[in-house]
Amino acid sequence: MSGSYFYISCLVVVSAILANTVKAAAAEQRVKHVVVLMMENRPFDHLFGWMKGVNGLTGNEFNYVDPTNSSSEKIFVSPNAPDGNHCDPCHNLKCTSQKIFSSTTDTTEANMANFVGYEANTNGNGKDVRYCDVMRGFGPNRLPIINTLAQEYALMDNFFASVPGPTWPNRMFAISGTSAGSTATFVWYRNEKGRLFPQKTIFDQVEAAGKTWKNYFNDTVWELFMETIADNPDNLQGLESFFRDCETGNLPAFSWVNPLSGINITTGMGSNSQHPSHDMNAGEAYIKAIYEAVRASPAWNETLFIVTYDEHGGFYDHVVPPSKDIPPPDAETSYPDVFGFDRLGIRVPTILISPWIKKGTIISSPPSHAKPFPNSEFELSSIPKSTRILLGLPDEPLTKRDEWAASFDYVLNELDVMRTDCPMHLPEPFPVRIPPEVEANMTLTDLQTEIAHVHAVVAGVEDPTHETQGFHSDWVQEHFNKAADITKSYQAAMTSPEFVVVDYIYKSYPSTNYFRWDMNGIKFGGKTEYRFNEKPYITVSLMNIYDSNNNTLCLDAGLGKKGSELKVLPCLPNQNPRFNRAKSQHFELRTDGSLRFHDESLSFDEQLCVTCVSNKPTVDLTDASQRVILQPCGKIMKDGSKDAVLITQSFAYQGSSFNDATATGSMLHGDGSYTLGVLPASN
Repeated sequence: MSGSYFYISCLVVVSAILANTVKAAAAEQRVKHVVVLMMENRPFDHLFGWMKGVNGLTGNEFNYVDPTNSSSEKIFVSPNAPDGNHCDPCHNLKCTSQKIFSSTTDTTEANMANFVGYEANTNGNGKDVRYCDVMRGFGPNRLPIINTLAQEYALMDNFFASVPGPTWPNRMFAISGTSAGSTATFVWYRNEKGRLFPQKTIFDQVEAAGKTWKNYFNDTVWELFMETIADNPDNLQGLESFFRDCETGNLPAFSWVNPLSGINITTGMGSNSQHPSHDMNAGEAYIKAIYEAVRASPAWNETLFIVTYDEHGGFYDHVVPPSKDIPPPDAETSYPDVFGFDRLGIRVPTILISPWIKKGTIISSPPSHAKPFPNSEFELSSIPKSTRILLGLPDEPLTKRDEWAASFDYVLNELDVMRTDCPMHLPEPFPVRIPPEVEANMTLTDLQTEIAHVHAVVAGVEDPTHETQGFHSDWVQEHFNKAADITKSYQAAMTSPEFVVVDYIYKSYPSTNYFRWDMNGIKFGGKTEYRFNEKPYITVSLMNIYDSNNNTLCLDAGLGKKGSELKVLPCLPNQNPRFNRAKSQHFELRTDGSLRFHDESLSFDEQLCVTCVSNKPTVDLTDASQRVILQPCGKIMKDGSKDAVLITQSFAYQGSSFNDATATGSMLHGDGSYTLGVLPASN
């Protein structure tokens, strides 16, 4: 009996595996393009709580003004939210947790009962603005665009943000299955200012599989704080490219579409991200434009269009986010908040749009065949997971959270025949209620401030000083273009450098300007603590020598490996260590005279030093032995000694002018007869 049962069980398991394999293969054939439009800061109940047939609201939900006092005023949910919310509810990790748990900790039972109470106790968000309107939402007749899409395609009513917190961490989860420890929008990787997030993304996976991706934008790309985004400027294209690619049927395999971050003064178009306090109707018009472009595309039959929101924005939702056995994505330590990444964020609206999806589909809890683990849920990490399946990419989860998340690819395999009744056009949205001149004079939102800060860093400039929204869009466009241009120059020089680094007899050098360098971020004298710099490294830039695009040039470690040839490349974005984001341009000047490549993964004894190995009287650029390279520090002396720093690795820095942050002069080595210099690569 037990043997027969085991045999039948095995057949069931094998059949299920085969069925899922067939479904995945079918889905791969059906979908060749995934388009994700990421909107801003609205929870599910706020937009769809009054829609029939979903896990929505009864109308009896409320919060007490004082959640500890049942005699205090009750604030009920209502479908009469303003088109432009007059304040921005708190939605960072700490206050979101307090709204969920009605406590300053997450040790009490979650009850979603402190949305009003938190705002009532926050300066500026009290009774005078009705607790930031966190309990008010939109009835189905208020938002005709997204409601039509929800009725025509598939609405997910249990799709959660990955983090109970703000924008940056959740956008990163949707792209990479992790926020690399970040719990806030105002921090950089590992809380080091200017350090981009290095984690692998779905963009990297798409490219590794030989497929294409693009990040389309209105005024600018929002995710420039991620290495993959900032380092691929050719993949970042304006919205006009998106419409053209739709029209010609040339959409990439994976598209990420961003809204307008600030009002366009020239056209009068306001921000369409739907972030408070921007007009919801502007966002409706934007969703309509993107949908109709995709719908009219020759690629429509093979496209999945996803409309989703990055997080809840501080507004009320009645569903308690899952918190049992949620796997942290990786071993990254959280910052700036203490958080285990072991519970999900609040529900966000998500719509799946394709001619392969049944009209009027409601997707709630994931079915068993879509759950890698018994408790898997739909959340933002489901996007990269499902994209891999749909596009036929290798089954390689980005993180443990990505591995755990439920997939929704199966929804596109439930029809035997593709639909032909998908609407070409959506209803007209309601008019935008906020006049352009009013929006232009609004104070910058926190999100706009952080978007501008990121652009300042990647472009190598100080933060902007404007405080109103009318200046924002033009400013970020200008500095996005500046950052993209220098990144392209840097990448072009990596493959075709204009100069080479050489070891040359000091007195025979053709021009004194050729061997003068700036040691940026250190006081003259070889300190090991760069107290003027805010960084544990310096940059080394050339004086008075520029490339053909007039870019300042920095010493660059190339691949940063043993034997790597030193280069001089455009400083990325400039030579100021506060802004410089090219890891290969980061060095340490030690008191022993060694100039070391800064690699935090190596101990001091494992570091690599700039090494001049030829000491020949003339320079022959065809002779590789005359190039300057990286070698293990103090381990290749001619006499075999391994104790002292090599004479070919010990530099005497001679300069006549310096200040607290920069030393200027020549880098001599050996007995002072030789210098570190550069020559045109064409010599």
